[in-house]
Amino acid sequence: MTISTPVAHGIQTMQEWLKELKESGELADQAAAYKVLRAVLHQLRDRLTVEEAADFGAQLPLMVRGLYFEHWRPHKVPRKIRSKTVFLDELSAEVLPHTYPVDWAVSTVFGLLARHCDPGEIDDVKGQLPDEIKELWPDGPVATRPTATAKVSSGLQSEQPPKTPVHHHTPHDDPLPGTVGTGEDICPECHGSGKAVDRKTGKMTEDWCERCEGTGRIIEGIG
Repeated sequence: MTISTPVAHGIQTMQEWLKELKESGELADQAAAYKVLRAVLHQLRDRLTVEEAADFGAQLPLMVRGLYFEHWRPHKVPRKIRSKTVFLDELSAEVLPHTYPVDWAVSTVFGLLARHCDPGEIDDVKGQLPDEIKELWPDGPVATRPTATAKVSSGLQSEQPPKTPVHHHTPHDDPLPGTVGTGEDICPECHGSGKAVDRKTGKMTEDWCERCEGTGRIIEGIG
């Protein structure tokens, strides 16, 4: 079976990410790296607003993006996790059994993301995190793995200039269901497909439409 070029490239990139994470995190194998990457991506994703989670997801390579959006429930985010202890405890439960400090694993994944994603987007992500969780972002490459009791160095805010905010029409801008003078209609952004459309090429993407949150339908005024 012939694998298309984008898929082959996506698989290769995922393997490179896992290899880099395994080596930098001193993990046992790529299976452990996959488990850690998946758990951290999901925990981080669910702390972000729907719009920011989608923006950040667009930065990730194809296969990593699929892992990131796996089982996402946008109607239940962002989760109000403000404690680093709770953040790490939930992650620890997901990656059991493990023989490494969970805070080290999280910091290693965050370092991987910081190296491969746009600095402005990383700043946007960090801007939505409580100070305790921001501390898990490394301020630079970590040379040696700390012990289970060692403290991970505090993350520093990037000095990159902030991105100019761009407003995307979301369901929050539409009337609520049942509002007088409104009705259900096909989403004008995705034309009912539920998939996001690349504004530059006009082609459908694998992401769902932000306007209708993947339903293909919106509520709008009649007349």
